[in-house]
Amino acid sequence: MKIRNKKATFNYTIIDKYIAGIELKGTEVKSIRDLSVTLTDTFCHITNGEMYVKNLVIPRYKNSHLSVFHEENRDKKLLLKKDELKKIKKQIKDVGKTIIVLEILTVGNRIKLKIATAKGKNASDKRNSIKKRDIDMDMKRGL
Repeated sequence: MKIRNKKATFNYTIIDKYIAGIELKGTEVKSIRDLSVTLTDTFCHITNGEMYVKNLVIPRYKNSHLSVFHEENRDKKLLLKKDELKKIKKQIKDVGKTIIVLEILTVGNRIKLKIATAKGKNASDKRNSIKKRDIDMDMKRGL
């Protein structure tokens, strides 16, 4: 199972990718397995030596009891090794660099996030990406 953030590669230039665990509650896991997650505008931030993901909306599980609920838009803690966290901190020191979520994937029975350090693209970079994609499609079609 994979849930991708399609806008991420269009809006950002990817520098480095990482796989991180995520701390979830039971009903959040069931909602993710039902593929009812919103990844748009998600980003990560580092606070007190720990990384958290913001704006990852996981709605209430549709079959759960009314008394069992979780906050849909809470900050979720990411699980990374200390050396990976230090490396990420160094990479995002420059202005314009950030940490984004690329996709949610399952490894065995665990749910992981593929995150990346990235730099935002400007309008001309986005136009070049569209142009390159169109040329590639024409080459595949044989035009």
